Amino acid sequence: MLISAEYLASAEIKTGELPELLGYAANDRTIILSLIIRYSMFSRTDLANYYPVNSPSKPLADMRRSKQEEVMHRLADQICEIFERQGLIIS
Repeated sequence: MLISAEYLASAEIKTGELPELLGYAANDRTIILSLIIRYSMFSRTDLANYYPVNSPSKPLADMRRSKQEEVMHRLADQICEIFERQGLIIS
């Protein structure tokens, strides 16, 4: 998920998409990876129970390009690890 204040404020997200995803995650049917793009109330949502890729206090928009690339690389690594645990091959 790409997290921003606008995303979290969306009525469709709050009442439709997010509760469904959280339900799946609670039953180990999906993995939630949150990438904090801009400052938001992320820490006060149920998403805070799942680990974000970067700190909510250090959103991507405030980072220098090299730090952004580091975070994106970490995200790519996490995705590869998830696929590998599922027995899928990443090349």
